[in-house]
Amino acid sequence: MRTKNPEIIQQVMNELQEHTLSAIPSHFGRFVYLASLRDENSAEYRHFGMEKLYPRDQCDLALLQTHRNVFYDWLRLTLAEQREDLLLYLRDIGEDPATVLQTWRKLESFRVYPPAETAHGDLELYLSDLRILLELLLDEETA
Repeated sequence: MRTKNPEIIQQVMNELQEHTLSAIPSHFGRFVYLASLRDENSAEYRHFGMEKLYPRDQCDLALLQTHRNVFYDWLRLTLAEQREDLLLYLRDIGEDPATVLQTWRKLESFRVYPPAETAHGDLELYLSDLRILLELLLDEETA
């Protein structure tokens, strides 16, 4: 069982925001970045730079909390705001947006981005929003 040290967790969260997340222009980009730090087998978060400064278990807890915060920040956006944020993310990643959207439609790779402990209803809302946005943006591409 992991023991929480709120002061260390807050320090890690602050440093992560200041040095990493603030450089990512979109909510969705921050969300994807945090998901990339989660081990797909154990669901533990690893940030090797932070782990040199802070205990690994505290980094894991801080990254999980930050991932939750960013996920719910994005989920609270209106669909129109999510659309704009997703477009910002697509412009920032350097891939052809139409290709990314078509790939997401086929594979639904965006399913792995939410925190592992996301409540079923929140996960369904996220997936529904993403599917609607994919269809809207793909329709715009062909119009």
